[in-house]
Amino acid sequence: MIIEREFSENDFLNDKSFLLKLDNERNRRVFVKITVLDRDEMPIRDIEGQITTGGNINIDGNSAMRRTASISFVAEEKNNNLDDIDNLLSMNKRIKLSIGLENNIDKAYGDIVWFKQGIFIITNPSLSHSATAVNIGLNLKDKMCLLNGQSAGTLPTSVTFDSYDQIVNGERVSMKQKFYDIIQTAVINYGGESAENVLIEDVPLQNKQIVHWAGSSVLYYQPSNHKYQLEKPTEKLETWKQFEYNDEIGYVYTDFVYPKELKTTINSNISNGVLDSIISYLGNHEYYYDIDGRFRFREKRNYLNNSYDPTIDTRLDNSGREGVKIQPNGLSILDNTNYQVDFTRNDKYAYEFSENNSVVTSYSNSPDFQNIKNDFHIWGKNEDRVLHYHLVIKRKPKVEDFGTYQVYYELKDGEFTGRVRLATEAEITSGQSVRYTPKDWRAELYMQGLEAQKRQIRPDIYQQELLDLFDMIYDMKNQCFKEDIINKPNGLNYFFDYLEPSGKMQDYSVDNIGTRIHVEQKNNITKLYNMNIPNVCLVDVTDENLQEETKKCLDNGNIYSQVDHEVYENIQEGAIGYSAQDAVRNLLNQYTNFNETISIQCMPIYYLEPNTRIKVDDMASNIHGDYIIKSISLPIDGKSTMSITATKVQALAQEGIETTIP
Repeated sequence: MIIEREFSENDFLNDKSFLLKLDNERNRRVFVKITVLDRDEMPIRDIEGQITTGGNINIDGNSAMRRTASISFVAEEKNNNLDDIDNLLSMNKRIKLSIGLENNIDKAYGDIVWFKQGIFIITNPSLSHSATAVNIGLNLKDKMCLLNGQSAGTLPTSVTFDSYDQIVNGERVSMKQKFYDIIQTAVINYGGESAENVLIEDVPLQNKQIVHWAGSSVLYYQPSNHKYQLEKPTEKLETWKQFEYNDEIGYVYTDFVYPKELKTTINSNISNGVLDSIISYLGNHEYYYDIDGRFRFREKRNYLNNSYDPTIDTRLDNSGREGVKIQPNGLSILDNTNYQVDFTRNDKYAYEFSENNSVVTSYSNSPDFQNIKNDFHIWGKNEDRVLHYHLVIKRKPKVEDFGTYQVYYELKDGEFTGRVRLATEAEITSGQSVRYTPKDWRAELYMQGLEAQKRQIRPDIYQQELLDLFDMIYDMKNQCFKEDIINKPNGLNYFFDYLEPSGKMQDYSVDNIGTRIHVEQKNNITKLYNMNIPNVCLVDVTDENLQEETKKCLDNGNIYSQVDHEVYENIQEGAIGYSAQDAVRNLLNQYTNFNETISIQCMPIYYLEPNTRIKVDDMASNIHGDYIIKSISLPIDGKSTMSITATKVQALAQEGIETTIP
């Protein structure tokens, strides 16, 4: 009697030794099981057979349509009741596909081990009958075709998803819709998915939202006890922080709603009209159907260092507080530690390919040099202000190499204009010039640009940019960033920085390979930096749900402050958006870490998934390290090899990083 057990993550995936032995078996018998499902995905019948003419499963981690398949096999009459096979494989049926391997390793797991491959929609079936068997050919796509318009999901008219009408006190009121509810409504109501099959992760119903001070008077904040008040403190004023209009003062918990209009056009679909729009706001997220046919919406697992907290590590102030890395000019140091990939978490390898592993038939290594970038321009917008953050992977001029220049401070009506220029010989002779030694490396580049112009040499692109823009944010005479920027950093429109390369990053620096520019322009980038905002949630002391609101803060591990109603009614939620520094951090990960693409040809491994981490160690091809699987081409005839495409995950080296205040 044949014992069959379906592959389960609760037993097989935890038995690495068994799986490795099974993978390395050379003389395989491969089986295919098609479980025909009704529209509610209840099983109707299993159709089993042995692969004869083959088939292929393609899995693409970069696409919402994660899985497609084509299969040809023989279903034998003696094993299946095939009288109504034509009806079984009709348009209103779905297919659960499983691949089986004969198990000669551990019979406790059954004679055939079945690996689930997904739930599919039939697109092009073909059937041919003989006296003893039925030849079946199927072209399949996963259930995303029910959302992207290929089979279903097309919207016949314009639909508003960001808001809904509600009757309040007898009047119709438009209410904003939560991100979570938009996703759920779109997939269930318009995609026909069941509620239990919609799994939404990393999209909270409520979020911790930055709030601004909207009052006309100064708001005082005491960090020691997290107290906010309108009255001017009578003593020790220096220990209080003062907030003025539009300053970011803390947080509130609020419904996580879509901030703008989300209205689809005629003939759009759920995928491109709704879900893609949401991802454009949320950023690093993805959606797809998993092997169990469940819709998943979640944050991408890109292995960034999630311990980084920009509200702690990024400061634009002149306080010089202990433990905060501050440049002499008052701007925070931005170094490699903010961008390194973190493998200290408890994420396990999905697979380890080594020289001792006999499943591999060949490796190929194809570094994508076009993907390497080292000069990043981030453009954003905040109301009518255009924002520009420029970061370059390049060595900074050393302080000891800074020059000393004879300069003239430009005047207009007897007042300093903010600009300096190299003094003429006459100005030097007459004593109108001053000796000028830059204190900031950007000022040194500025002066080098002036020297180049004096010699009638074109300044390089970075010198020229600083000549055009640096005096907007920097007081060249007093050699410090302007007070209004230090005091009101949320008004900063432009910033320029070098990221000092170290370790492997040196290979990608401008100094080594020249300038390779990447430009990112997004309207949801609403600020350059995440500022040092008090990490305190404000709660209205007169709120009838005060106890519930404070408990919400405590449950989420947040400090709260009960503030007077007069204070609370003068706070305003900030726009949903993220900083240019957040954006460039993701770009650095994308364009300096994921730059080496490898291909692995090996015996089929039926349980690997895209966007999971593997370890590869092959001396002959010089492939070593951690990789993320991007796509899989999986033949199911038992004889051909599978193809895996993966990209290198490269943790940035930490040597040479400064960690002390200069």
